[in-house]
This record gives sequence, C-alpha cells and structure tokens, in this order.
Amino acid sequence: MSGSTITDELTDFGVRLEYKDLPKDVVKQTKKSILDAIGVILAGSKSKTGEIFVSLVKEFGGVEDSTIFGDGSKVPPPNAALVNGTMGHIHELDDGHRFALGHPGVTSIPAAFSVAEKIGASGKELIPAIVLGYEMFIRVAQAINPSHRERGFHTTGTCGTFGAAVSASKVVGLDKPDFVNAIGIAGVQAAGLMEVMRGESRIKPMNAGRAAHNGVLACLLAKRGLTAPNTILDGENGFFRAYSDRFKHL
Repeated sequence: MSGSTITDELTDFGVRLEYKDLPKDVVKQTKKSILDAIGVILAGSKSKTGEIFVSLVKEFGGVEDSTIFGDGSKVPPPNAALVNGTMGHIHELDDGHRFALGHPGVTSIPAAFSVAEKIGASGKELIPAIVLGYEMFIRVAQAINPSHRERGFHTTGTCGTFGAAVSASKVVGLDKPDFVNAIGIAGVQAAGLMEVMRGESRIKPMNAGRAAHNGVLACLLAKRGLTAPNTILDGENGFFRAYSDRFKHL
C-alpha cells in the first residue's frame, strides 16, 4: 500500500472507537435509528417486492446464521443483508441525510445485524459499528455530492456499500490492515443508478440491498486475507474521481 490516505485516516478512527467513547445522545439516536430501520424493513416484508426477494434468498439456501426480518428464516449473512436492506428501502420511509443525498441506515444497519447475529455480538458492539457506518456513508456522500447525484448515481447504493462494509468490519473486529482492505473491496463493488426511477420499475430498493450485501461480502473477504488498495477513495482512478466531477475532502 502507498502512504497515508483518506482510507487510512478513517480506519484509524474506526478501529479505535468504542462504545464508551460515544456521547449519550448519539447512543440514544442510534437506538432510535435501529428501531426505525426494523420498522420499515417489516413494512417492506409485506410487499410484493419483499416477497420476491425473501423467496429467492431462501431458495439459495446456505448456512443459517442471520435472520430475514419479518420471515424468521435464517440464511448466510450477505444474503440476509441483501433482503433486509432491500425491504427497508421499498416504501422510501428509511431515514435519510439531506446533504449526503442518501439513506445511510438501510445499508449500515442490515449489514451490521447480519454479522452481529452470526458471531453473537452484544449491543455495545453493535451500536458503535452502526455509528461508524453512518459516519462513513455521510462523509463519503457529502464529499462527492451533488456532482455524484447529477451524474445519475444512486448514493444509497454507491456510498451505502462503504457504510455497510465499515459497520460489518467493526462488528467483526477487523484489525487496521483488514479494515483498510474491506473498504477497498467495498469500493470495487459500489454501484447504483437513479435510472431505476423510470417507468414502472420496482428495482430501486435493490440498490440499498446490494450495498448492504456487498459491504458484508467486503468485510468477510478482508477477514480471510483478500487485499485491496488503500487508495480506493482518493486514488488517481479511485471512487471520488470516477464517480463525480467535483469532490471535497472528507
């Protein structure tokens, strides 16, 4: 890896953050955000789109580690994050950030829950991870918007992948090198287009679900030793330059 980058700075902060470092009002708001996310996911589970995703993911099978909200079935963590993230964005009631131009909770929270259940993490391990996911999403999204959105990208799908990867990585307890790699792997997968709003399309929620899924996948691959560039955000061919015409420092 090259010298210090934005990814290095973010992971330095992320690895060090503990529950005791969080102000009480941040903990309280995080709990509210979790309840809100669960509520909108449950609402989405009753929709036709939700039913399609639940049935497909259950058909995939696999290890029964993480719960599909509203259904109760257990599937592999990335798949649970996919379906829960998708269902959480179906009714467009998930929390959003005005200046980030996206929805951080619907990606970070399903990702964090999927791996937390797998390893039996506590609430005091889950909450800092979700806070970090929001922080990552909002910082990256604010750095590249509104140019990013003007180019047709769906911020929840693109920046949500980074937020989900950070949340999952914090829950799992990745060390600094693996944490950096998880962000790099997330960047390779970041995707989502606003063209999904056209016509009778019902696929927009999948951008959120794929972000959650890809974030978990990034975390698990990094944990197994897969490497990625620490310049994924600010490199010559990195996310900022590829996905926006104008960007600001985090």
